[in-house]
Amino acid sequence: MVCYSIRKVRWRLTLLVRAAGTQQACARQIGISQSYLSDILLGRRRVPPRVLRRLGLQRVEHYQRIR
Repeated sequence: MVCYSIRKVRWRLTLLVRAAGTQQACARQIGISQSYLSDILLGRRRVPPRVLRRLGLQRVEHYQRIR
C-alpha cells in the first residue's frame, strides 16, 4: 500500500488541472465549482471523495500507538 501526504494529493490534483487546461475546465470535469477546487488546492478545504476517486485515491484513517 502506498501512502500519500496531503501535499502529494494536491500536487496530483494540480497535474489534473494542468491536463484540463484551466481550473474551471477541471472543476467542470470533476463536477465541483472552480472556487471549491481552488480552496482545495490552497488547503482551505479537505479533498472530497469524488475528487479523490478522480485521482484514483481514497482517504484511509489509521491510528498509532502513543509512546
